[in-house]
Amino acid sequence: MYRHYIKTLTLAGAVALAGTTAAQADCTDHLSAGADLWLEPNDSLATMLEPDCYAWQLFVALSWPGNVATQSADAGKALGDDGLTTWELWRNVRRGSQDAVFSDSGTDPGPWLTGATAVASRDASEFDALALQQLALLGGGAMPQIDDDSPFGNETRMNETTYAFVRDNTLYNTEGLQAAFDPASGVMNFPANAKEIKARWRIITEAEKPRYHWVDVVNSAGTTRPFGLTALHITTKDLPNWFWATFEHVDNKDSAVGGGVPGHEGWLAPSFDAYTCPNAPSGCDKAPAVVSGTKWENYVLRGTQIDFVDSRGRPTILANSVIERGFQDSSSCITCHARAAYDASGTFNGFFNPPPAKLGSVGAPDPKWFFSGQTVTTMQTDFIWSLMRACSSTTANSCR
Repeated sequence: MYRHYIKTLTLAGAVALAGTTAAQADCTDHLSAGADLWLEPNDSLATMLEPDCYAWQLFVALSWPGNVATQSADAGKALGDDGLTTWELWRNVRRGSQDAVFSDSGTDPGPWLTGATAVASRDASEFDALALQQLALLGGGAMPQIDDDSPFGNETRMNETTYAFVRDNTLYNTEGLQAAFDPASGVMNFPANAKEIKARWRIITEAEKPRYHWVDVVNSAGTTRPFGLTALHITTKDLPNWFWATFEHVDNKDSAVGGGVPGHEGWLAPSFDAYTCPNAPSGCDKAPAVVSGTKWENYVLRGTQIDFVDSRGRPTILANSVIERGFQDSSSCITCHARAAYDASGTFNGFFNPPPAKLGSVGAPDPKWFFSGQTVTTMQTDFIWSLMRACSSTTANSCR
C-alpha cells in the first residue's frame, strides 16, 4: 500500500519555483494563531511541496462557521462555534434539496444565493442514503434520500466557482451536456479555485455531540435526529488534475467487530499526515494544534493525493473508510474521478454500465475509457462526477 506517493513526481519542478524551507514556513504561518484561518487558500505550489499542511488549511477554512446570509465564512466567529460550516452553504448537487444544482426538469438553478435562509435544522431531502460508490455496488439506479430508518447520510456540494461554470455552460441538463460535447478536445476545463466536497454523516447520541460537528436533520416523518459528520473529502482545482484530501472522525478507526461504530469496517490502511506527524510513523492519527480545544480536534487527515502514480510507476492509493467502504485497498480518488465522462447523448458511462465486480480504479487512466482508436467516444468532465445528476429539460423520467 503506497500512501504518500505525492511529492516524488512534482517536487523537482516545484523546488525550481521556490525553496522547500520557505514553503514550509509559509504553510505553518497560515495555520498559526492570529492568522486569518477562515480565508480559503489557493496555492498550487503548496499542494506540491506541503500537501498535508495545505489540506489542513483547506479543512480549517471550509470548517469555519458560515454566514448564512452571504453563504461565506463568518470572520466574526471562532473555529468550532455552533452552526453550519462554510461548505454547508455551498450548492447541493442532490435534486430536490434546498439550493440544488440539478432538478428533475433540468431547469436553470438560478443565482448563487437563491436559497440563503436562516435554518435551525436541515432537511432529509439534502442527503443521499448511500454514497455513489455504494450504490454502484448494488447495480446503480436512482439515489434514494435518507428516510426514517437511514442511519447514514451522504452529500456532495460545489462552491461558487464550480457552480458558476456549470450554470454558465448549461451543464445542469443533458441538452447542455450534449452541446458541450467536443470531439476535438474531449475534455472540459473547470476554472482555478473550483472546489467540491463529499461528506458522510451518521446518527449520533446526545452524549456524542461535543465530539462531533453535528446538525439536526428532519426526516420525512417530521422526526428530528442529530447527525454527526464522520468523513469529508475535499477536492480543489489547484492543479490541472486537482488536489485530493480526505478526513475522518477518529471514531471510524475501529470496526464494529472491534467495538467501534456499527456499520464501519475500520481503517484498513494507515493514515499519512506529514504535517501533524512529521516524525515516523506519519500515521499518528492526531490533529494539529490549530484545532485543539474544538470539536475539530477529533478529525484527522487520512491522506492527500495529486498524481496517479509515484515516481516508479506504482499506482497511488487514497481511500476513506466510510465513503469507500468495501474497497479501501483499491481506491484512488484521482483515478476514479478521471473516469467521469459521458457520450454524445449525454449519458455517463464507465461507472454503472455494467457495475464492476469490485469497485476501485487505480493508476493512470486507460485511453480506452475515452477513445475508440483516435476517435473521442466520451467527454471527460474534468474529474466532476456530479454532472451525472443532470436531467433532460425536454424528456420526462430521464434522471439517473
